[in-house]
Amino acid sequence: MLNNNNATKMAIMSMLDYIDWLPDASEDRLITVDNGQMHLMPSATIILEQLKDLKVLQQALANYESAIKDALFQKMNNNTKEYNDGEIQIKCVWDGEKKRFDVSKFKSDYPALYEQYLKNESSAGYVNIYWSGEEVSDA
Repeated sequence: MLNNNNATKMAIMSMLDYIDWLPDASEDRLITVDNGQMHLMPSATIILEQLKDLKVLQQALANYESAIKDALFQKMNNNTKEYNDGEIQIKCVWDGEKKRFDVSKFKSDYPALYEQYLKNESSAGYVNIYWSGEEVSDA
């Protein structure tokens, strides 16, 4: 995958051109709401299909990034931990162990103390879009 550098650059440029071409996705082009019922506008179907295409391209880019990182990890091979030429910085983190706080065990062993330290936090609302055949998960 890494040897196909020109094809990758072409795919990225194609994706950028595609993004520039995308139509306006303003709210009034996507949905109407009548009596609490949401209806997709005809342009929404096109926009959502384009979003699906972009997700495929995004996954291809993520795979390419992963391949690059894997190659760097293998090449650094415990010999070097960091590279920095002032413009690019690469850090390699080797396998190891970390100490983590076991929240589940603490909650089980000290439920009153656990409750005492809980705090409410606000979270922003969001929209998830799923296409048929996709695994549904709340991200």
